[in-house]
Amino acid sequence: METAEIEKISYLKKQSAQYLNILKSADKGYHTELNVLEQDLQLLSTDEMELLDIINEMQIKESYVEIK
Repeated sequence: METAEIEKISYLKKQSAQYLNILKSADKGYHTELNVLEQDLQLLSTDEMELLDIINEMQIKESYVEIK
């Protein structure tokens, strides 16, 4: 990997750790509480929300590995 690419990935990891921390571990998967209006949900496309889910899942898995 190129240095610039590694820096981008590192930046993305830091940002996702800061902003994608709503999900909490539960016995069966994850849970969260969201206080938003329906209109707010419509501002993000389904593709964007799916991407955020993927990034968040990667961050959670990485955090879990670091804890072990």
